[in-house]
This record gives sequence, structure tokens and C-alpha cells, in this order.
Amino acid sequence: MTAWKHMRRDVRDCKPCSKKLLKKMQDAMIIDKANAGKISFVISSYNEPDLENTLGSIVASTDGPIEMMVVDDASRIFWRLPPPEAAIRNARRIGSPRCRQLGCVKARGDYVAITDAHMRFNPGQFRTLTAIAEATGGWAYAGCNSHKAAELRMMPDGLLYAKWFKPEGRVQTSAMMGACYVIRRDVLMRMGGWIGLPGYLGSQDLAMSILAARHNVPITVDTSLESWHQFREDNELPYRPAPDLFLLNMAATYRLLFDDPAWAMWRKRLAQLMPESILRSAESPELLDYGQKLRARFVVSDKEFMERFGGLTA
Repeated sequence: MTAWKHMRRDVRDCKPCSKKLLKKMQDAMIIDKANAGKISFVISSYNEPDLENTLGSIVASTDGPIEMMVVDDASRIFWRLPPPEAAIRNARRIGSPRCRQLGCVKARGDYVAITDAHMRFNPGQFRTLTAIAEATGGWAYAGCNSHKAAELRMMPDGLLYAKWFKPEGRVQTSAMMGACYVIRRDVLMRMGGWIGLPGYLGSQDLAMSILAARHNVPITVDTSLESWHQFREDNELPYRPAPDLFLLNMAATYRLLFDDPAWAMWRKRLAQLMPESILRSAESPELLDYGQKLRARFVVSDKEFMERFGGLTA
């Protein structure tokens, strides 16, 4: 719970959607593959009390054709929207990373926007992000809750982290760390889609930052844009931090995105943070097979990646 306290200070009151806005939102959920320039919004949801408000905020802040692709991760409560045409509902929980992965595969827009399910957005935000994604051929994102941007760094423990910093304006950086990301769908599919980490939560931003670097896909943040998390004091948080699952995501990130010699180096460093059982779980046959398929698409080798970020030697 402690890790979420800073977010809970940023609670924003959000009124229920009006009937007119709700109708517009439901109309937008009907998939129309003929519209060019469409943005597909991929949203992973689990027990999200503010899902309806998030969808309403997307519709209210976006002009042009959109597609809603909500992947509900076997919610027990708060399941009201959207209609079947726009939703995938899992029979059992598979976790936020794999929900996003599934939603990206099903999406049909020219652009894919990945957002959290408890957000408030500013008018015109997504058209600005799609313009950046189109111009750069990469990821575009906005910071959240006063956090501006992040960059990929190696920390004293020898592991990679996405660290916050505060640039001004529109800048290219090396890490994704926000609550809404936009990219051309063809670029995302060339990268293998959103990465399917096995845990419920944690390390998705780090994994996608590394994946982007392995494909020379640029990451751009516009600090003039900002999004806001909507966590309410009287509602259960949708994803509570689960240490073992967070650590599994961390281990799987390195196992999936690096070949065997580099993995041996990362494994030694990870062993200082987590039990052997979690490291063995990250070496399951399923993950090994998936990792080989991901790495077969890379255009940047382990050596080139390590040289780029400095000090990463086996």
C-alpha cells in the first residue's frame, strides 16, 4: 500500500458520464475497419471503478475515428462497460501485460494507444501524440501526475531502470514511463506487439523501453501534455503490488530480451534480489520459446545495446 500513497494524493473528482456522452462513447466502441487514421485504445481492466469515466474522458478529449478495445481481466466487481463488440473478457486472470498484448493483437486502428483504466486526459492530447508518433516512427507518450519523462539507466546494483527526469518541451528519450502511449500499429507489430510478461503488474515500462531500443524505435515525450490517475479513497486499488509477481516480471524482462550469454550476467545480478525459484520460473519452456521469437526480430544486438547504454559488460 505504501508504494501507492503518492498517487492517492492526486485523486481527481470525476463526475459520472452524462447520457449524451455515454451514447457517444458506446457508438465509438463499434469497430469500423474502414476509417483511416483511427486510434485503437487498448485498456487492461481489473476491478476498475473508474473505467466508465476513463472511456468518457477518451471520447471527450479525442476527435476523429476511435476504437475501444477493453480487455477485462476476470473482474469481480465494477464490470459494467463496454458492450461485447468492444471488449474481451478473460475467464481467468492473465495479468495486465498479457491483457495489453491481447488487445494490441485485436486492435485494427492505424494507431494504437495503450492507457490505464483509471485516467483523465486533456482535450486534443491523443491527436498530438499520434502526430508525434507519425513524424518520428516511434512511441509518443505523456507524463502522468506531474512526472514528466524517464530515461533508461544502469543503477549501482547493475540492473537497468527507467528513472524519472524533468526535461522541458518535446524531447526524445530512452524510456517509457507514463500512463498513455501511442504508436503506429504497423511499427508495434514489427516489434512483436506489447510484451507478454507473466506477472500481473510491474516492469512493463522497462521491458517496452528495452524492446524499443532493440528495434531502434525512438521514444518521444511531450512535457506540455499530462494525464492524471484517478484513484478514489473509498475503492479498492485495481492492482495491489505483489512482490513475487513483480520480481517475476523483472526476471522475465531480462530473460526474454537478451541472449544466453547476457542472460547469464543478468541472472547473477538478479540473484541478489530474488529467490532461485523465481529465476527458474523465468526460464520456463514457454518463456524461452517466446523469447526466441522476440529476439529473432531484433535489429540491435546485445553488444550494441550494451555499448549504447554504457558499462554493461558481462
